[in-house]
Amino acid sequence: MTDGNCLKCGTKIPKGAKFCPSCGTVKAVETSQLVQPQPVQPQPVQPQPIQSPSRPMYETLGPLFSKNLIIMGVLLGILLAWVGTIIGIFAGGTVTFGAGTFSTGGALTNAGLVLNSLGFVFIGLFLTGGGIINKDIDKFVRLGMIVGGAITIGMGL
Repeated sequence: MTDGNCLKCGTKIPKGAKFCPSCGTVKAVETSQLVQPQPVQPQPVQPQPIQSPSRPMYETLGPLFSKNLIIMGVLLGILLAWVGTIIGIFAGGTVTFGAGTFSTGGALTNAGLVLNSLGFVFIGLFLTGGGIINKDIDKFVRLGMIVGGAITIGMGL
């Protein structure tokens, strides 16, 4: 079809026509007539800042673990543990700390044990949570809070 004739029926195809006027076959295009693609300049990619997926955790829990609230939470946990110990002792049973504590002193002694354990868990949660969330505290103090909190939670459970 380079000479302007249809490959199918041989009819002369007028210049500029895209189809054969006789049979309707699509005119073949010479490679010299093809449009050469222009090279595309690559656009520089701007790196997007990576946001930590845990960022909302710091924003929501940050106010809960301020230095003053950590101190108040730990003191409240100590108070709960002491009250639980006193209730357990005065109820006639013996109170021991740690997991696997058994008591035969009745419901009041068991309530004291529960209160005691709740106090230790409360202390541990505030120490551990404060050590993880509060970035204003020295890193070694935070590490001590996390380890101490984990040990205290273990004692309460």
